[in-house]
Amino acid sequence: MTVGQVIMIVAGAALVSAGVWMLIRARGGDEQSRSEAKLGGFGVSGPPGLVLTLVGVGMIVFPLSPWWPAPSTPSAVADPTNTSAPDPTTTSSVDVLRFEAEDASLVETIAARSDPTASGGAYISAASDRGAARFEFDASGGTYVVWARVSQPEPADPTRTDFNDSFVVVMDGSTPDIWDYFEGEGVVHKQWTWDRISLRCGGTFELHYCDPWEVTLTPGEHTLVLNAREADARVDVVVITNDLDYEPTGAG
Repeated sequence: MTVGQVIMIVAGAALVSAGVWMLIRARGGDEQSRSEAKLGGFGVSGPPGLVLTLVGVGMIVFPLSPWWPAPSTPSAVADPTNTSAPDPTTTSSVDVLRFEAEDASLVETIAARSDPTASGGAYISAASDRGAARFEFDASGGTYVVWARVSQPEPADPTRTDFNDSFVVVMDGSTPDIWDYFEGEGVVHKQWTWDRISLRCGGTFELHYCDPWEVTLTPGEHTLVLNAREADARVDVVVITNDLDYEPTGAG
């Protein structure tokens, strides 16, 4: 019951009480006097007490009748203070995007080189510290990691104990950062081995603060770039995935 209905019923009850009181106390000529009132378009005439009583009854009955207007249900109104929006990075599907490194867009001095033990019989490496490999892809969105199938070649200088095994990584024009294979763990992988890319992020060759490197991508087109840093650092296959539990095996 609405507030309007309650008010009208109370007012009707008051009129009924007044009308009944006037009918009881009516005298002589007062009983012959007439009055008129209108309710809902209908006229009511007669002795004042009777008129008040009928009007009061009508005011009591009308709010309880089917003719009383039903309360309207307010339509939903956008809250202007609500600035929340769907997260464009929310993962809508699982991506496991696999690329043969030699199929990337290559910039000298990075080039494809033959190796029967590599996936597809080829891999990429640079002849110096110049060049780039660009991998363009469509992402569903979410948090991604990058895996690469890599190997560390024997150094040309036998007196050296270190290996050429790093690239500079950029995603969609991000700040370039260094990826050292296997975070300088001290183990040499001369055979093709999967490494989940990690970045120094202000750390050192042996201590990567971004391990693994996780990047948030919106749905749509993106570009991963591996920039040459050391000659003959080798990459066979690249996998970009938003399945953080995925781990490639074999040739991926």
